[in-house]
Amino acid sequence: MHVVQQDFRALGADVLCLGADADGHTVFASGVDPKVTQFKLFAGGKPASGDTKKKAGFRNKKWQLAGIRRYHTHDVRAIAVSSHLDRDLLITGGVDTQVTSCESRPFPNENPYRQPCFPPLNGVVSVATEGKLILQRQANVLKLWSLGKAEPISQVLNGQMESGQGLQVYERQRDLLQMELKTKTNLLCSTISSSGRLVAASDVEGPKLFSLVHAENGGDGVQVRRVRGFPPENFVPEYSESRGATQMRFTNDETKLAIATVDGFVSIVDISEWQQGVFTTVRRHCQHRNTKDEVEADAGCSDVLTHPGEAKNIVAAVANMRTITSMAVSSSGKFVATSDSAGYVAVVGIGNKGATVLPPLAPRKQQQEWPTSLAFVT
Repeated sequence: MHVVQQDFRALGADVLCLGADADGHTVFASGVDPKVTQFKLFAGGKPASGDTKKKAGFRNKKWQLAGIRRYHTHDVRAIAVSSHLDRDLLITGGVDTQVTSCESRPFPNENPYRQPCFPPLNGVVSVATEGKLILQRQANVLKLWSLGKAEPISQVLNGQMESGQGLQVYERQRDLLQMELKTKTNLLCSTISSSGRLVAASDVEGPKLFSLVHAENGGDGVQVRRVRGFPPENFVPEYSESRGATQMRFTNDETKLAIATVDGFVSIVDISEWQQGVFTTVRRHCQHRNTKDEVEADAGCSDVLTHPGEAKNIVAAVANMRTITSMAVSSSGKFVATSDSAGYVAVVGIGNKGATVLPPLAPRKQQQEWPTSLAFVT
């Protein structure tokens, strides 16, 4: 038989979710009343620690309401507390379609990161401008179409046409390929080169590279071959927790591939010798990993160590949670621009160390905003 020792009426309606830290000394609760409440265990008037069970009996321990914050506008349906590196993270989700995350230890003084209800999926559709092809990503499937053609118009008629007016189509688009990849998760990103000869796609385990051989005389047949040897082992540092990519882009000359990883690295890989299976990581940029308070750059950035064994003793910098959501490569192939979920935009050199970081679109204390698409204008 169990007896209720304490109860709290901190919420004004049904409680729908609970979450506790690994020690069981902090509990978060929320529900129909969208306030997120924190309860802490105290022993002898002090916050409980890891050895509280040994030093204090149950009579000396009390739970107390420690904090309240309103992160959501409607019902909160999910709460999770997770340990990541040296931080305990509080993650909440609700009917308002928002997912928030923040450090749980300074709660309720920590402002949350808000993930968009429809996150920017820049790269779901990619266009091969020279090959006149369209690549679409869906779950673990890649679909390829050739673009159709419309009737050419004269300069006189072009001046008389209204915006959005349709053209007469005399050759419709053609469905060329549907490729289902063997992956453990859905694809995170995909891209096609300008000529349509190369396709790159990635799930959480890492990126893959494919070559496309098109039928002669404009036929519909397409042969797909997996390019072995890609990616190079050191496109992410040895200490990186994930090899998956969130964004990838080819340069127009198809000699480089820019890869934005789940851990926030922007790696430049030389793919000019892809037919021989030779790939080289030219550089790693870390503008989306370094925080304002950090003085030294991440040890896995800038010039890449040529041998993976040399990277065994380097240590990762402590970085804020940022996901690279958009990427664009200049037509000259000299620069790559990336943006992240904290609103920062970085423009870095593909072949050098140069970098420019633009401030976020909105101050952190306000509702967060971030770019949903990037492009270079020539």
